[in-house]
Amino acid sequence: TLCEQAYGIESVQLALPYNKLGYVKLHLAQYPKAVTFYEKSLDLLYNTLRSEYRSMSQSKLNYLHHSFIKGYGGYIYTLLLSNDTASAHTAKLFNYNLLGKGLVLESQASQNTAINQLTRLNERKRELQTLIQEAKENNQAASAGQWEDELAKAERSLTAILAAQGEEKKVLEYTDVKNYLSARAAAVDIIRYANPKTKKQGYVALLLKKESEYPVLIDLGTAANLDSLWYSTYTSHSHGKLKKLPD
Repeated sequence: TLCEQAYGIESVQLALPYNKLGYVKLHLAQYPKAVTFYEKSLDLLYNTLRSEYRSMSQSKLNYLHHSFIKGYGGYIYTLLLSNDTASAHTAKLFNYNLLGKGLVLESQASQNTAINQLTRLNERKRELQTLIQEAKENNQAASAGQWEDELAKAERSLTAILAAQGEEKKVLEYTDVKNYLSARAAAVDIIRYANPKTKKQGYVALLLKKESEYPVLIDLGTAANLDSLWYSTYTSHSHGKLKKLPD
C-alpha cells in the first residue's frame, strides 16, 4: 500500500491505518481479515512500546499507550463474533494486556526510582569530594582515605544504576504466567472494552489454567448490566443483605 511504501512496514505510523482496515473488514463480516489487520496494528504498538519507551517523550508514550489500550476493542469484538475464544489470538490478547497494564507503568516507576537514586548519589559524591579536599588540606590522611573509599563505592553504584537503565526489561507473556501457576490454580483478568459498532462498553475475562494451551476468552456482557449488578450487590451487602448472583 501507499502507507507501507511511505513509512515502511514496521513503522508505528501504520498502526492507525491497519486499525481502520480491521474496522472495515469487521463491518463486512470478514472476521479472519479483520483479526489480521487488528493484530498488525496492535503488534506495531506493542513492539514500539517494548523497545523504544526509554527514548520517547512522555507525551508520545502516553499517546501510544492510549492507542494500544483503545485498539483492544475491535480485536476483542471480532474474536467474540468469530467464536475464536481459545487460540493463538487469545494468547496474543493476553500478552497485549500484560504489556498494556504492567510494563509501561512499571518501567516509568523504575525510571523514577533510578533518577532519585542517581540524584542522591551525585549529591553525596559532591559532598565526599569536598570532605576529601578539606581533609587533605588539614593533613588528615586517615579521614581522607575513609572518604575516598566511600567515594569509590558511590561511583560504582552510579555506574551500576546507569548500566541497569540501559538493559532491556523482560516483558511478561502468558507462558510466564502459566508456568507460575500451580496445578489447581488459574489466572483471571477482566478487560473492559468498547464495542466498535455500538460504541457501548463491555467486559470480557481471560481465563488461563496450568493445563490450558491457550487462555480462554469469556464474554461477560455489557458494562451497563454488570456495573449495575455489582453496585446493587455491593449496596445489598453493605446493608447485610447479600444477594445471590445469577448462575
